[in-house]
Amino acid sequence: MPKPKKGKTLTDKEEAFCKEYVIDWNATRAALAAGYSKKTAYHTGYENIKKPHIQARIRELEKAKAMNREEVMARLADQARASHAHFIRITPDGFIEFDFSDPEALKHLHLIKKIKTKRQRQIIPEKKDKASEIWEHEWVEVELHDPQRALELIGKHHSLFVDRDEEGKPIQPIVNFYIPKNDRETDGSS
Repeated sequence: MPKPKKGKTLTDKEEAFCKEYVIDWNATRAALAAGYSKKTAYHTGYENIKKPHIQARIRELEKAKAMNREEVMARLADQARASHAHFIRITPDGFIEFDFSDPEALKHLHLIKKIKTKRQRQIIPEKKDKASEIWEHEWVEVELHDPQRALELIGKHHSLFVDRDEEGKPIQPIVNFYIPKNDRETDGSS
């Protein structure tokens, strides 16, 4: 197979294919999204991922998407310091409401692990001199990523949780392996 010319440029469709491919690693879907025909998308996707210049571009895009150590540690630090304070506002009546539209809240959405909501509607039927009343209740539960777990991972990274001797040197565990007699090498006499 001949090597491609160094620095071979991609066509617009090939570039679009590469960008789509690194989203979910599906060559057929990437070919369709890049504008190749439905009829040939499977074959074109398969052929594209075999081309060295496309493979090189995919590797570049993968590298750009990957998190480096600093980003991982920064995200863990954010999780360890997480607070609901960015997402709540207190009404004049003293009630706590979640507000995800605030610019400060939008910057911290990555700290949310899960949101649960529940709505309940009650209709109180009309009485002689009163119209029907409608009451709505909404419960919102927001779970942040576990700050204790984030602290644990940061501590492990910095080797904070290592048993040490009196001199401050890490204690290395002694591991003894038990090998059953049947698995030991025999000298042929048994």
